[in-house]
Amino acid sequence: MRGPGRRFLRGRAIVIAAVAVAAAMTAAAPSAGATVVTHATAAHHAAARGISPRVNNLLFDNGAFGFQCNAGQEYALSGTENFFNYTNNCEFRTFIYQHPDHQGWSFCMNPHSSGTVPSDRRNPEQVRIGTSIGLHC
Repeated sequence: MRGPGRRFLRGRAIVIAAVAVAAAMTAAAPSAGATVVTHATAAHHAAARGISPRVNNLLFDNGAFGFQCNAGQEYALSGTENFFNYTNNCEFRTFIYQHPDHQGWSFCMNPHSSGTVPSDRRNPEQVRIGTSIGLHC
């Protein structure tokens, strides 16, 4: 009698890998009240917060970082993340700031736009969602 076939073993390996990835993502998820995004959780930030690419949100680096579009909401970052591109699906313009007190440099992103973050603005410590619909940078 022959043992399990290659397809069976390959399928079992894929299931085991999927469970391991899901467990790792759950372990890396920030707590519900967390406002600081660390480098360790950044790769799974959007998924951990339940953010979908087609919903009202701000995404950086193809969804590696994601933030809900709650008017006036501010998100603190560690300043070690590097954002290269963005997709702003918000109804509001959004901003990234060099420092949490909005001092230093800033970068504004228009509603429903996407583009590249300038090279000298890629490691913010603050993300802010605007409050007025229809305003542009």
